[in-house]
Amino acid sequence: MEAENFLRMLESKFGLLNCTPVQKTLFAAQQLHGAAGAWWANHVASMGTDRQITWDEFKDAFRAHYIPAGLIRRKAREFAALKQGNRSVEEYCEEFNRLALYAPEQVDTPAKRKDRFLEGLSAELQDRLNLNMGGTFAEFVNNAIVAEDGYRRVMAERKRSASAMGPSNGPPQKFRMVYTTPSGQRYRSAPVPAPVVRPPQPAQQRPPVPRPQQSQGGFRPPQRPNPQPGSFPCYNCGRPGHFSRECPHPKKSTGQNPSRSNSTNNNRNNRGPVRSGRVNNTTLEEIPENSPILAGMFSVRDHPALVLFDSGASHSFVSGFFVDKYRLPRTLMRARYTIKSAGGQTPALYEVDKLPITLGSKVYPTKCIVLDGCSIDIILGMPWMRQHKAMRWT
Repeated sequence: MEAENFLRMLESKFGLLNCTPVQKTLFAAQQLHGAAGAWWANHVASMGTDRQITWDEFKDAFRAHYIPAGLIRRKAREFAALKQGNRSVEEYCEEFNRLALYAPEQVDTPAKRKDRFLEGLSAELQDRLNLNMGGTFAEFVNNAIVAEDGYRRVMAERKRSASAMGPSNGPPQKFRMVYTTPSGQRYRSAPVPAPVVRPPQPAQQRPPVPRPQQSQGGFRPPQRPNPQPGSFPCYNCGRPGHFSRECPHPKKSTGQNPSRSNSTNNNRNNRGPVRSGRVNNTTLEEIPENSPILAGMFSVRDHPALVLFDSGASHSFVSGFFVDKYRLPRTLMRARYTIKSAGGQTPALYEVDKLPITLGSKVYPTKCIVLDGCSIDIILGMPWMRQHKAMRWT
């Protein structure tokens, strides 16, 4: 590497001097000292004293002595296998430029140089830069640095959000439960095991309990008060102040399109009718301060994931970021969905089938709709809770 830097330094000086090829060799020879000077004296003596050596001949002889062909081949292989790994973009770029000197044929055009640089970046940065390959190589590197900074901010925010929900360094099945009493006072239980499936039981009248009690079976929150009409929006019209069974507006049809011809056209053109779904929250920041929540860190396909149990969600969801990060297989759904949330409406086209979610010692294969823009890894909706009889937790 030092030998190559020495030649480049001389080339830069020759750009300022008006030298012939032979004069360049004489100038370069004056810069050699010690062992390098002795090597050059022996090389000149072997060629004859009257022999004039050009600059190109000097470079060939210098490289052959100080940069053996075996070393060049080894460095070229290192360059071909170069990956970002745990390095920052700046550190990766320095190593990229250093090794590229030994494989000039791989980076002899701007397009080839950018493609090779992109190939070695992390999968997260590749996804963000695939559609932004324009500009010079320096601009491309700058875009990679900006993308890396943005990715780190997102991961730091997700880590802070997960920490706010409970400890993330314990077993995946641990979680914390926050319960809000009618008076507005909040209690938080100690970490307890994962949900236990229990058969439905007849409703019983229980006296109000001022705070959660701890028993051998785990933590059981007191009965929630009956919801008031103004607490939640109507599931029929979306307006607050009444329940869907009392809604004065026409009932929405949940069945198929009565027109067979229209349904056929929709299936042909749009892979079926556009269906609607609902999720209460897609980020932890959207959850109101006085809302009872149940969430924690669990194992999803052997990866740690923030899981939220949302009784107001119409389906189960997995964030698009989580799918891309762990390269989960997604499939195109037969019908398109429009998912309504506090942040607006989001189209959904893909799903992940039989996603293994580990709760305690049991694995639940779950079909999840891929929801972009969601910072919560997994949202398990009411259908999932009913299917697994997870309405009561102990």
